[in-house]
Amino acid sequence: KSINSNKKTLIKITEGEEDLLILPLILEIPIEDQGHFAFYGQPPITDSSFVIPEGIVIVNVDKKIQEKVRKVIAIMEEF
Repeated sequence: KSINSNKKTLIKITEGEEDLLILPLILEIPIEDQGHFAFYGQPPITDSSFVIPEGIVIVNVDKKIQEKVRKVIAIMEEF
């Protein structure tokens, strides 16, 4: 309901395993017009040869991104 309104919307989740909720959100964002972004928090990645600090990720949602997300979800559904 919030996604399909023409109002700016913030959905804040304070507990739980919310790290993958960005995926269905990206699929539901209408892309007929421009200027739709999805934001999510990035935890620090310290167990690789290149350390990535925590921060915020901004995704400009378009058809290309939605197709990539569809592929990821399809792979996840196989397991």
